[in-house]
Amino acid sequence: MVTRTLRSCCCRLSLFDSLARVFLVVVLAFSGSDASPDRLCISDFDETLWIRATNSVAEEARRVVRACVRSGYEIAIATVNPFPLHVRRVLQEEISERWFTTELLVSPAFQFGRRNKTVAMNNILRYYGMLDRPECAVLFDDNKLANKPHADATGVLWVHVDERIGITMDDFDQAERKLDRFCP
Repeated sequence: MVTRTLRSCCCRLSLFDSLARVFLVVVLAFSGSDASPDRLCISDFDETLWIRATNSVAEEARRVVRACVRSGYEIAIATVNPFPLHVRRVLQEEISERWFTTELLVSPAFQFGRRNKTVAMNNILRYYGMLDRPECAVLFDDNKLANKPHADATGVLWVHVDERIGITMDDFDQAERKLDRFCP
């Protein structure tokens, strides 16, 4: 009888422990960052980080993401691409799992399949607690006609990326100049 109660209790604790861990992951994924970041790099995926014509990561994509992170900026993705598994695989395996963590890629910082990037950027800004400071975020995107109006609508700064070569360090330098000018 004592063994049965002990076993039953251990099973309940084990189940409770498992449920508690799942709850913690869900809370962390959807609660947003603990502190509001000073600045934020938001990147498109196709023709910005990933070049479809060559089926490869843009030559300077890793350097730009590293520059954002080393400058203390948070990172986020806003892409129309409707294939999140492909996007996640490329971000983690070909750019950096250290920066594109599973936690980041299951959070609202990862917006995919949305043609309306106004909604995507507002979700990202809300997640990072930056709705009142959109001028401290920059969107790197290749599609000026379709997506610059969304950046303008949210107040997020815009840097145009050449879709033939993808994101470059020159794009990052331009973003930093804009952030220095408009982000207090």
